[in-house]
Amino acid sequence: MIPIGTRIQFTKQLECGPTEDHPAFLYASIGETGVVVGHDASEGYEVKTDSWPLRFGASDDEFVVVEAAKGGE
Repeated sequence: MIPIGTRIQFTKQLECGPTEDHPAFLYASIGETGVVVGHDASEGYEVKTDSWPLRFGASDDEFVVVEAAKGGE
């Protein structure tokens, strides 16, 4: 597992299309940076971008490690 606190960069655009309950959401753009904040998401990792405070799920094929966390979980 990639440790919590690891800095990442997204390699794919992560989005959710509109539904009856909500409009479309753009979670992360290609090249945007963020951080791993947990391991409880069904996709494998809970992450967040630097520009948005809310966490979302991502798999390890949707981002690359930029800087590994020191002493992380």
